Amino acid sequence: MTGTEEHLLVFSGTARVGPDSALLEVGRGGHARRAADVPHLYEAVGRDVEGVLVVRYPVE
Repeated sequence: MTGTEEHLLVFSGTARVGPDSALLEVGRGGHARRAADVPHLYEAVGRDVEGVLVVRYPVE
C-alpha cells in the first residue's frame, strides 16, 4: 500500500536494512524508518539481531 512505513528498533546486534541502492546499518539502540511499499531487505551483520518492527499503514 502506498505510504506504508516500517520502523525498526534494534535491541542487539547490527541489522542491514533498506533497498539495494541505499542500505543502512543499524546497531543496538538504533532506529531505521523506511518506506515499505518498495522492494527492500533485512539482514543480520556478523551475528544474530534482536529488535522490533512496527508497520504503519495510512488511512486511505
